[in-house]
Amino acid sequence: RSVGVFSSLLPLLSPSAKLAAARGVATELEKANEPGDQAEKRSSPILHYTVHSNAFEAFFGILILSNAIFIGVEVELAASLSDDEMPAAVKVIGLFYTVFFAVELCLRTAD
Repeated sequence: RSVGVFSSLLPLLSPSAKLAAARGVATELEKANEPGDQAEKRSSPILHYTVHSNAFEAFFGILILSNAIFIGVEVELAASLSDDEMPAAVKVIGLFYTVFFAVELCLRTAD
């Protein structure tokens, strides 16, 4: 990527600067192509496959939509009831969403 940005500046550089730039690009390409780097970054191929699967994305997409609906219902209930009258089920469902989204965050950051 950086080669394309600086390619217009190459005619302005001295021959030694061009050689140094070429060596730097070659070094970066070698680092990017080292097989060990990718394997070390991933903790598990199963985790990677799971997090990037369509089922995972669909499940959490549906969970986000249902959470938006639940928040709307919760706001309506909160407007009509006092905090002491809020049903325990509403608090449990809110906790359910929190736990699931925390698990999703952990899985995505672990990958």
